[in-house]
Amino acid sequence: MALLPDDVLLALVGAAHAAGLPVLVHAEGTGQAERAIDAGADTLVHVPWTEELPAGVIARAAHMTWISTLAIHDAPGGSAGLTLALANARRFAAAGGRLVYGTDMGNGPTPVGVNEREIELLGTVLTGEALRRAVLGPVDAVPALAAPLPVPETASALIAWLSASTRL
Repeated sequence: MALLPDDVLLALVGAAHAAGLPVLVHAEGTGQAERAIDAGADTLVHVPWTEELPAGVIARAAHMTWISTLAIHDAPGGSAGLTLALANARRFAAAGGRLVYGTDMGNGPTPVGVNEREIELLGTVLTGEALRRAVLGPVDAVPALAAPLPVPETASALIAWLSASTRL
């Protein structure tokens, strides 16, 4: 697959931002996450999994949002992609980056509904409020979390909480 030249990538990002639009990039392959970060992308639609990003790249990405999609790399016995994605996600979150829950639904056998494995994997990176925010969004946007009710602190508790919820 042909890649956009750097000048075209920069022009597209600039035009989108000038129009008030966010830039979400599907970066795959060695060096591609760094190109997207340095071009000014706002979001990576997958946590980078093809290489361990250097500390400087992680630092330059700390203002961004990364969509998790960790479970797409989950394979019996583990996979190098999952190991790299988790390492990058942990370092990104530690640098202040924003991780959000996401699946690759529509590509392959991703199940419809809450992807429990995705939440479990996110739970190895985030806990407590950070995990809830990654899966549910801002706490004040979820009325049940704004009330003084017990709220889930772990991935397994969050999965159980979501599984028991009903639509009003």
